[in-house]
Amino acid sequence: QASQLQSRPVRHPAMAESKTSSTEAASAAPAGVKQQSLDLLLAAHSATAAVCGFVALLVPHAFGVFFIGGLRESFGSWSASEPQVRLTHAVVRLYGALILGQALIAWFVRGSMDSRLRRGAVLAYAFVFSATVLVLLGSKATEDFWHVSSWSVVALFAWLAASYGWVACFCS
Repeated sequence: QASQLQSRPVRHPAMAESKTSSTEAASAAPAGVKQQSLDLLLAAHSATAAVCGFVALLVPHAFGVFFIGGLRESFGSWSASEPQVRLTHAVVRLYGALILGQALIAWFVRGSMDSRLRRGAVLAYAFVFSATVLVLLGSKATEDFWHVSSWSVVALFAWLAASYGWVACFCS
């Protein structure tokens, strides 16, 4: 049954294996090194996402650091009785749940030997993080509420987009 699964044709062009010449194959990194690099990226992504997800769930006002400035402003300039603050905290908590879900996906994909699953996760993360960078840059260009510390968020998502994009383009 396992041989039947491996011999099935790939239906989606993005999932097809690339055809390389013998010189390209010889210069490429060994498959084990590529897999270890992706495993390391997925593990780092998982750990970072887990921390951010828990913070978003447990202390949603901490995310204000990236919008309104330092810790004092983030923790001291809001009132839990304001409807907008409650809504913002609910949205941040929902986002935190999604981030924790990503942490779990990245962690378990890391241990998978299914190359189609790994490729799909890499392509999805490359797209999601690239789109996130574009949205953040667009928002920074048009809104005046962003604080200088928000560049760390842009940098984090840009690093993730570049890392997953590199793997998607050059390591598969």
